[in-house]
Amino acid sequence: MLAAVATAPACGSRDQAPPAAHRDSLTAPGESLYARGAIDSARLAWGDALTRPGVAGSASEARLLTWLGLAAWRLGDYADARRLGERALEQKQRLGLTADVPQSLNALGLLAWNEGRFAEAADLFRAAGAGFGSIGDQAGVAKASNNLGLVLLELGRYDAARTAFTTALDTARAIGDALIEGRALANAGMLEIWTGDPGAAPPMLRRARTILDAADDPVGAENALGQLGVAYAALGEPGLALAALDSALALARRVGLREEEANDLAAIAEIYRDAGDPDRAMSVFAEARGINEDLGLPVEAGIALRNEAMIRAARGAVEPARRDVMSALQLHRQAEARLEEFNDLLVLADVEFRAGRPGAAERALDEGRQLAARLGSAQARVSFAVAEAGFADANGNPRRALAVLALARADLPRGGPAAEAEAHALRLRAFAALGQLDSAVAAGGQAVAAIERVRDGFASGLLRTSYVADRSRVYADLVVALLALDRTDDAFAVADAARGRALLEHLTAVRRDAGRAVGVRDLEGAERLLRRIDRLLAALAEREAVPPRERGPDERAVSEELARHLEKARGDYEALLVRAEERDPARARLLGARATRGADVRDALGPDEAVLEYLVTADRVFAFAATRQGIRVTSHPISREELTHRVQLARELLTTPEANGRDHAVAEALYEMLVAPAVSGGWLAAARRLFIVPHGALTYLPFAALRDSATGRILAEHAAIAYLPSAATLPLLRQGKPVDPMGARGVAFAPFPDRLPSTEAEARAFRRAVPGAAARLGRRASEAALRSALSQGRLVHVATHGVMNARNPMFSRVELARGRDDPADDGRLEVHELLDLRIASPLVFLSGCQTGLGSAWATAFDQGEDYATLAQAFLHAGAGSVVATLWRIDDAGAAAFAERFYHHLRTRSAPEALAAAQLDLRADSRWRSPYYWAAYTFSGTGFQPPAQTGAAMAVQYR
Repeated sequence: MLAAVATAPACGSRDQAPPAAHRDSLTAPGESLYARGAIDSARLAWGDALTRPGVAGSASEARLLTWLGLAAWRLGDYADARRLGERALEQKQRLGLTADVPQSLNALGLLAWNEGRFAEAADLFRAAGAGFGSIGDQAGVAKASNNLGLVLLELGRYDAARTAFTTALDTARAIGDALIEGRALANAGMLEIWTGDPGAAPPMLRRARTILDAADDPVGAENALGQLGVAYAALGEPGLALAALDSALALARRVGLREEEANDLAAIAEIYRDAGDPDRAMSVFAEARGINEDLGLPVEAGIALRNEAMIRAARGAVEPARRDVMSALQLHRQAEARLEEFNDLLVLADVEFRAGRPGAAERALDEGRQLAARLGSAQARVSFAVAEAGFADANGNPRRALAVLALARADLPRGGPAAEAEAHALRLRAFAALGQLDSAVAAGGQAVAAIERVRDGFASGLLRTSYVADRSRVYADLVVALLALDRTDDAFAVADAARGRALLEHLTAVRRDAGRAVGVRDLEGAERLLRRIDRLLAALAEREAVPPRERGPDERAVSEELARHLEKARGDYEALLVRAEERDPARARLLGARATRGADVRDALGPDEAVLEYLVTADRVFAFAATRQGIRVTSHPISREELTHRVQLARELLTTPEANGRDHAVAEALYEMLVAPAVSGGWLAAARRLFIVPHGALTYLPFAALRDSATGRILAEHAAIAYLPSAATLPLLRQGKPVDPMGARGVAFAPFPDRLPSTEAEARAFRRAVPGAAARLGRRASEAALRSALSQGRLVHVATHGVMNARNPMFSRVELARGRDDPADDGRLEVHELLDLRIASPLVFLSGCQTGLGSAWATAFDQGEDYATLAQAFLHAGAGSVVATLWRIDDAGAAAFAERFYHHLRTRSAPEALAAAQLDLRADSRWRSPYYWAAYTFSGTGFQPPAQTGAAMAVQYR
């Protein structure tokens, strides 16, 4: 598809000139407040002055009306701003206040600009500049010139805008006006971003912020911060961008700058969108659009509409996307906002192509080509070249794609890493289609390197994971090209990189003794949000305790409203999680782990061990088998959608206790596709221990239950299985000293023995199997007690509900007894809390519901590793290994499984004990159905390192 386009930066620093010739004692107190950003207070001061005796009909009234109009403009009340501004101008002209007229013209120009009347605004600023010049007010001339430059920028007249900003900057420096200098410098930096040289902007913007802070100008400082965030985003530094934009947003809200607040929100939403987090992006775009519509800002409202259209189109909602982008295009054409119109056309071309209207797509692209030529901007040229090459790629014309990108080669470095990555990815596909594999691999390497540079700019593991997952096609295309050149080890390394690396990076940080970023609880509002979430949960639980048949329509409506508020509050808290990490963006560089090396993975394996790593692409699934002897690969042609369907069908059958063998055909077909080639090739002949690195839909497949049709044996009979999020974690996980879980003091938690009677039996079985173990039942099984056991290095067994939250995965949880009136002991140990813990437990057994299931299962298998599964969160927090479940577990069956697991754990490693327990239940007529035993998964290494291999299972591959 066509490349995504960038949104233009937020509006720049605008100036409102006070009358130089007549400083009025009635306006002065309000002017001081206004300059400090206290707009409401200034408005009250001027309103009070307006009521004083003798003011009506005077020059003071005209000046007060001008300032009140500016205050209304700042607060977004444009109708009142126009009424007051026009009344002030009329009165000044009637009274012959020549020296005061330019300020009114400047104020009306600001209003015209905000309302999208750019040509009228330019005329008003020119008239204001001439008026200021006629009375010798050089500060006024500088301010009007600065504002004129901003309008010319919107009109796409970049050379004229540069001249206007230079005039404002030179004049401000000549008269020693720091405030005007700082604002003009910020606008000059913004111009560099618009014209495709964002690298030149940060020094200018940082200098502008220093000047404006010293001048006590929060309005200008906010804009400089916001522009700095946009510059960093264009440079592929999303962590720095989010940090700057977050600071700008806080300042805008504190000072009451609603337009600037909306601009900051839109810029933040763009980063979320590009990071592969469309849900959060849509929410923030909608918030920004709401403010812009309230304020009557057509250009900004159009930008938000276009961005929402991009997300809808990517999700397949083509017609709503077309409606939104056409509305944005109409708004921007009416305002003559040329750069925004150009961006609209590129998105429209993409939407039309997705809708199966190639002719309409070509027409939109042709219009974009003409407008790019008129704009004369390197940014526009790069955006258009990538879009046109994407169109050629989608139409199966690789030569055209290469030709278009070759013409843009000189401009490409100025487009930023995101455009660079997309361009190289298109070159990779084009060269591969032409059979030029060496060139394809070279281009693919450049594309992946550009993606990794941006990925490393995120401090948040959530955004790092989603960013790579959203670009998995590039990795897959490069894998295909490498395999065609018989470069299997390199293909394995690329495949392993095409997934989230939250655990890998955490382990790397631990090895380097890296400190954590500021915790989210340290952020303003975090505790308040947690308490609000707790109150909403309590209110919702109280209403849902009423049987459904007894609930009336009003009750259902209230429950739905509570659920909406709860989801919103959780989403806000998840945003705080990202902000907490992004406050320390330098940490991203520290956490970055080096690329996977096949040799390192092979060296970490024992002679009876192997790794099976999968890569799911659009039209096939690759299976890499790594042993000490080498790495081999097979592939099976199947679409991602068909593979997902088969996994879903397998789960549906396996989770039905009365399947009566109906699952065999599906389990056998998946075995034939995913495992049999490695077995028949003899690559796993010696493997009794198997590390599986799944991908995409395979994350939710219970591999232990896959069945060999020739022998009738399941995979758990051939080998003990452990799951890893990436092969690269294996060498790091094995650097630590091996720990025998049975040597640790154990404690079992069963908080709801009344509701889940068999959980008490689980706790008793645990105590019998683990020497010196304790059991906490009922109220004693609190969240605080579990936290304590985890931090003390206990072997921990938790028999309770696990709840997967698909909409807010950071709030997936293990349910416990409620303790004190404290968010940290509310009976819900949630993923976001786990990420702040220091867990020392060698093994955590989560005997609950869906504790190993991530958000993708509930959202149609989004690509990539799930950062937010409970199992992964426990590993990330320091647990040596985790046993978790893929679906809801029968209460009595869970107790039987736990008893067999701990029995075998006395003499075997944890993965081997898990496999043995699965086979025990399978052999028992009561528990034979895979529903009772196939859901259990083991994550981590679990096995002793190769040099210290102990007792193992006797079965081997035949």
